[in-house]
Amino acid sequence: MQQKNRIISVTVLALLIFITLWLLFQRASEEPLPPTVGEPVQVVVTLFPLYDMARALGGNEITLKLLLPPGIEPHSFEPTPQDIVTISEAEIFLYIGPAMEMWAHKILQSVEADIIVVNSSERHTAGFLEHQHNDNEQDEHHSSNGNNGDIDPHIWLDFEYAQLMVGDIMEALIRSDSAHADLYRQRAAQYISQLQALDSRYQNGLARCNQRLLVYAGHTALLEFTVDLGRFPRT
Repeated sequence: MQQKNRIISVTVLALLIFITLWLLFQRASEEPLPPTVGEPVQVVVTLFPLYDMARALGGNEITLKLLLPPGIEPHSFEPTPQDIVTISEAEIFLYIGPAMEMWAHKILQSVEADIIVVNSSERHTAGFLEHQHNDNEQDEHHSSNGNNGDIDPHIWLDFEYAQLMVGDIMEALIRSDSAHADLYRQRAAQYISQLQALDSRYQNGLARCNQRLLVYAGHTALLEFTVDLGRFPRT
């Protein structure tokens, strides 16, 4: 009899343990799972300034590909079939804009893949560019030769605008990989802080210049730089 009661007690205890574990399992299965950390985000960029920004913001959470090696002329670059495949397989594609990489703009029009595209010059509104053009028309040298090269696609040389570029890249990364959103925001804030410090160094240094004259030969690659730091007479 005593043996029988012992068997019943063990059986009831085992049943209670089973029911308790089953209830715990059911409760756990109903709770939302934390975001899973998947494969690194595939990011493809055209030029090194974008590469540097994406590398600083993405860190180990992205796989980064620089499409144009340093020293290659971006305006006349002719992408290979492999380059087109690389772009189509990207999750995020960063480029300066049609004024710099017209070939990239054309590729994107034909690619059917679902890619997050960041056109970094998109914030350069027509009104801002028209303002630049009107300012340059007042310059005797430019008005005499009719040069239309005043629309300068080297927008990252404007340190304030570069901060907007960083923000756009951050938003693209968060859109693709929300699990690391706080990390991307932290890195973007650090990068923007460095740009602000660089801007201050140039502003303070050039404020002591007795003359504000920029000499260049033909290519207006520093127009954004001069606009950001104050109008320079040019020759």
